[in-house]
Amino acid sequence: MDKLVEGIGEESQKLIVFGASGRTGQHFVKQALEKGYFITACARNLTAIKIEHQRLRKVYVDIHDMESVAQAFKGAHDAVVLTLGIFHKTNETPLADGTANIIRAMKEKGLRRLLMVSSLGVGESRGQGNWVVALVTRFILPYVLRDKEVQETLVKQSDLDWTILRPPQLLGKDVTRPYQIWQGRPTATSVRWKVSTGDTARALLQLVQDDQSIGCAYQISY
Repeated sequence: MDKLVEGIGEESQKLIVFGASGRTGQHFVKQALEKGYFITACARNLTAIKIEHQRLRKVYVDIHDMESVAQAFKGAHDAVVLTLGIFHKTNETPLADGTANIIRAMKEKGLRRLLMVSSLGVGESRGQGNWVVALVTRFILPYVLRDKEVQETLVKQSDLDWTILRPPQLLGKDVTRPYQIWQGRPTATSVRWKVSTGDTARALLQLVQDDQSIGCAYQISY
């Protein structure tokens, strides 16, 4: 995967970011602004987005309310980025339900490019990881991962130009280290099965401009 070209966002590229108040979302917004992008940052808690910038528009959005979702799509945009995270312990699928509304809004606007942060343990990455990942998958995140399975299925069947990124354990700090990104099974002999939210955002931002990533799901880790 090619490195993001310095300043490529200065071509007035406009991104909508859902989940912009979360840890990965805030890193993504900050990094994208630094690269010259225009950002529409969507969240229910706008006060949690501590960033202020002339190219940043903050919009209150409840992804489970279709009219609310539509507010984010006013004006022209080039791509949609999902950094959503909803922890729950139910058989409901709030992530998938909200994503369905976003996909519907994209199709109504004729917007095709969609990038999403999912999670290790979903799709082809199921079963990857060490014993810590296995314990978390089985005892802490089973409902969330089932929700993300439905979410990924919706995205893959959407007929949009999608890309999925699946991080393992997320480290909260904006740590910058060399990371691995792969499809299918890992090719490296040593994988730490953790990555920072900052590096996850960096990888996702690189994928925005990578047309070869369309229709691909990647794992990422140190």
